[in-house]
Amino acid sequence: MFISVKPAKVPGLSDLVPDIPQNSGCIPDKIRFRPGANIYSVLSFDKTSVQFSLPILVKPGFIPEFYGFSPEGYDGFTASVIEHIKRSVPKDERLRALGGLDTVHPAHYSVNTEPVTVIKTSHGSGQRLWMAGADNFTDEKGLHLTVRGALPAAVPGSDRALRQSSGYSGDLKETVASLVDGLPDAVAGIPVEKAEEAVSISVDQKKARSLLADLGLVSFIADGSLPARHFSDHRSNFRLAGPKYGVNIAFRCPKNLSPIEIEYKESGYTLSGLGIKKSEVFAVVGSNAEGKSTFLQGIISGTDDHLPGDGREGIVTVGRGSFVETGGRDISGSDISLFFKSLPPGISGTPKRVSGTGSGSMVMAAGFSEALSKQSPYILFDEDRSATNLLVPNCIQCEDVSTLTDLLRERREIFSGTSLIFAAATMDLLIAHSDRIMRFNNHRADGILVDEYRKRLHRHMTEIASSLINP
Repeated sequence: MFISVKPAKVPGLSDLVPDIPQNSGCIPDKIRFRPGANIYSVLSFDKTSVQFSLPILVKPGFIPEFYGFSPEGYDGFTASVIEHIKRSVPKDERLRALGGLDTVHPAHYSVNTEPVTVIKTSHGSGQRLWMAGADNFTDEKGLHLTVRGALPAAVPGSDRALRQSSGYSGDLKETVASLVDGLPDAVAGIPVEKAEEAVSISVDQKKARSLLADLGLVSFIADGSLPARHFSDHRSNFRLAGPKYGVNIAFRCPKNLSPIEIEYKESGYTLSGLGIKKSEVFAVVGSNAEGKSTFLQGIISGTDDHLPGDGREGIVTVGRGSFVETGGRDISGSDISLFFKSLPPGISGTPKRVSGTGSGSMVMAAGFSEALSKQSPYILFDEDRSATNLLVPNCIQCEDVSTLTDLLRERREIFSGTSLIFAAATMDLLIAHSDRIMRFNNHRADGILVDEYRKRLHRHMTEIASSLINP
């Protein structure tokens, strides 16, 4: 039973650092100390554990091969080592505090050991995860880590035998000393070939991404890529989520979509796959739940670097792209004149400068205009998250509104320099104005010739028109 008493004051971690036994291979990284931000010890909200954070430096001598690694791939090395340490936490008594394994509620600290298969992200999510980044990196001095964890609080009158079977002392100073002692061994324990593979794949992704513009591409999706994801409580964003469990069908570029090759020199192999060209309109089509949206997510994820085994390490995409979707938001100051010649009643301002909250189609129009004004190399959109009345025309459409289909048919030059990549199932007229069409059928990709699609659409619409006249 929990006894409610006032706990003893938690010692400040900064005050304890001078008393921590120094390890020749691992020391507190004092130059990075930011008290209260990355170095602290605080009582948990329920007062059952002490949470801590401490910057640590592991010197490079523990991995002799380190000196042969390319600095461009240091983030890959950092990520692979962190994942190895996470796997070592339940096996090494000295590291148990990283997972809060001896606290009353270890699940509260599971985020510290949550697996991450992303090396580096180009966006801001994942701040709670332990992964390579500004707080965890490698340079010529060694491996800089910010370790976080928790240990049981020494609450007077509480069950002192709490989790004693683990041999855990519950003393903050001893806990940190154990970490300083155990981390170098954990780092040294990573198989060198795993570290080398992570370094190489990191370098290859960066180099391939930098070459896309010269190849006239905005994205490359390698054969064998696995963009489908498995989501967890701590990785609910598709860019951070790990590979899908169970059946996961690998992507293969259809031969009639002209596969290309990109060399991953550091890893020692050449990848074949789909290249999405600059300025092209690329349609991803198919029926329900075929993987269209997942494919778009894979393209977006290609701006990040991934560890071997993630499934997306063969997908690379240039940065600064835009994803346009519907939704209610304030679009004050936006220019939607590309799509709207006049504003509907209830909307203030002018098409060149709107004031207030826009409808779903107006929000999308603003998104397209903003992307074009900042010269985004590509714009992605998904029918499932779109205002389709802005994308395809209909028989009751207002003359003051131009759809995206209209613009592609009549003013294609507007999109010069920007690729349009979209997923659709029912927007036939828009699909018909694409440069290339890729269809997912039973989760496998095949290409459809645009002329063939247009003929099929013509027959389909003729039949529909006939059925309406002669029901």
